[in-house]
Amino acid sequence: MRFIILFMMLVTSVGASAHEMVPAYFKLTQSPVVNVHVTSFKVFNARTDVDYYQVSVYDKDWNRVPFASFDRVFKLKHLKRKEIKVYIQEVDIQSVTYVCTESKLYKGKGAYVASLICSKIKK
Repeated sequence: MRFIILFMMLVTSVGASAHEMVPAYFKLTQSPVVNVHVTSFKVFNARTDVDYYQVSVYDKDWNRVPFASFDRVFKLKHLKRKEIKVYIQEVDIQSVTYVCTESKLYKGKGAYVASLICSKIKK
């Protein structure tokens, strides 16, 4: 019985770490470029095993939506933050629902868990 209790305590005490992305609900605003909107968010890397992340934009059915960013794939060291700006054309504004960041893992380094974190458009 003691073994089972110790085993359960050990299993439940192991935490998982991922990256963070704020805000949870983003707003699109007019950028200095005509017919282009922009949003920005901050990413925090809490993972020791990941240094690169990728930005993606999706509609409500999880289809990709075209966008531009200086940081489409970016390097972010452990315990560091970075502000990311995403630019979306006005013709695509109605279809945008999610802006996401996904951890990029090295191939051939064993079994790792990728993390995908998304923010939703505030309507």
